[in-house]
Amino acid sequence: MASWIRAFNWTCNWTCNWTCNWTCNWTCNWTCNWTCNWTCNWTCNWTRNWTCNWTCNWTCNWTCNWTCNWASDFN
Repeated sequence: MASWIRAFNWTCNWTCNWTCNWTCNWTCNWTCNWTCNWTCNWTCNWTRNWTCNWTCNWTCNWTCNWTCNWASDFN
């Protein structure tokens, strides 16, 4: 059995040389649009002293669109 195992001993020598060169160029363009709406309500009470209370509510909506173009060159 031992001789049978020794008969199937092999040695492998390999050398791998590789060079990879790649350049990636990408450009991104994005545009954002946002709109804000706010409403303010205030109430004032004055006698000798006056106090004013106001509450403001605003809501903002924005949408962003971006497009990316990338080109890869593999050598």
